[in-house]
Amino acid sequence: MRTCIYFLVLFLLVGSKAHAANYFDFNFGNKISNYDNIVNVKMYYDLVGFVEAQFLVRPYIENGLVYILQEDTEEWISTNELWTSMPRLKRGFELKVIGGDIAAIGFRILNTVTNEIYDTPMKEMWLLSSFGDYLQRLNSNLTY
Repeated sequence: MRTCIYFLVLFLLVGSKAHAANYFDFNFGNKISNYDNIVNVKMYYDLVGFVEAQFLVRPYIENGLVYILQEDTEEWISTNELWTSMPRLKRGFELKVIGGDIAAIGFRILNTVTNEIYDTPMKEMWLLSSFGDYLQRLNSNLTY
């Protein structure tokens, strides 16, 4: 019985500590970009003790270039720009990707109060511009 109570108290203490961390993730509106290589991104997060305005968002990519739309100025901001040019955290963004056929994209989120940086998991998306004539090539290969 004593052991059971010990583990119950331990579970309650550890469970509350594990939930206290900030959580960030994202999904693509569609895993295939449009012909301009623009994709909509929906952000998911759980902020504990902070507000959205305290966070800046920077996309990153393994191969290629990625730009994020700064809606205030209607400018595409490169991932290589300074943190001060990056947009504030919000629920949705537009990205423009320049690269190969498949792009692995993630986000770094900076807490401007504590200077902590959070990384989201990398996720893959397909660039439609590189597959624009795929159906034509497929049909020509199927007809003999």
